[in-house]
Amino acid sequence: MKLLPARAASRLSCFAIVFLATVASVDCGDTNSGQDPEHTAKQQSALAPRWIHVGPTGGVSQGNNAFFTGTTTDAEGVNGRYRISTLGDGIFEWNGSSWVSLSSSISPVNSPPLNCEGLAVNTFATRPGDPNTIVAGTAGQPQHGGSSSSRPSGGLQGGSVASGIWRGVWNQSIVSWQWTQVVMPTQVGDVFKLRWSDANTVHASTRTGYWVSRDIGVTWSEVLAQYTTDLAIAPGNSTWVYLASDGIGVQKVTWTLNGNVWGHAERTVVSNAAASRSVLATSQAPGQPLTVYYMPGNFGAGVRQGKVSHGFSRMIADFFVRKAVQD
Repeated sequence: MKLLPARAASRLSCFAIVFLATVASVDCGDTNSGQDPEHTAKQQSALAPRWIHVGPTGGVSQGNNAFFTGTTTDAEGVNGRYRISTLGDGIFEWNGSSWVSLSSSISPVNSPPLNCEGLAVNTFATRPGDPNTIVAGTAGQPQHGGSSSSRPSGGLQGGSVASGIWRGVWNQSIVSWQWTQVVMPTQVGDVFKLRWSDANTVHASTRTGYWVSRDIGVTWSEVLAQYTTDLAIAPGNSTWVYLASDGIGVQKVTWTLNGNVWGHAERTVVSNAAASRSVLATSQAPGQPLTVYYMPGNFGAGVRQGKVSHGFSRMIADFFVRKAVQD
């Protein structure tokens, strides 16, 4: 086991995601070799890539209450198309100059409607190769540090509650998105992560367990009944799905297709009975083994990085994100 060198620690927040855009500047000025070095350093600093906030800000009215969102919960950037989800205001897309709502056409299915029904989007995913199909998962405001029954400081008025998984399809004939509630909140509770493994299959980690749809998000089945807070799909191998589950740790689910029937096997690759609200990520450089990153939500275990090769997991490092622990 090798301890990785310490690097600048950054705080990982499980309650908010800030969506930002980068702007890079290129220095094409005078290359006079006699220029003052201090002046050159200041000039380069001014031209360095920097982050700027691009929004959105605003709110949505539902019934007699107004709901405001300042929490961005998920983001996508594919081929110059940027989409984000927000807690209380649904899903937006950047059109090059402003943010356009993709979910304003949602019609509540409950009477009376749930607070921010269909708009408290905690995670979403666009179908690969098809920007006109989106699945979205909702969550209650307590998942982001607020109260579902009262308005916290700076939070949503009236709070928001989970309203299940929704599927949106762009209808060109009416020039609008059409949204359908495909899984009830009583079935999944809060939805933490939605990700596609191919153009037909989408996976969900939820309060009630790990769910899968193999018909473009129309129907869903629960695979494992456990509190699953995150999932990650192995790059280049869509049959490997890693789950972070409370009281369990990290599990690897391997899918196999026999004829036209999908089967699966799961095993625990990191045992952590104290874990809660953990997060996962995967990466794989060309010619290198798959790397799985795991941050237990209890923070006491820090960040773990494991390399996976030939189906076996080997822990190679343990280190602490001290800022996350101390804060």
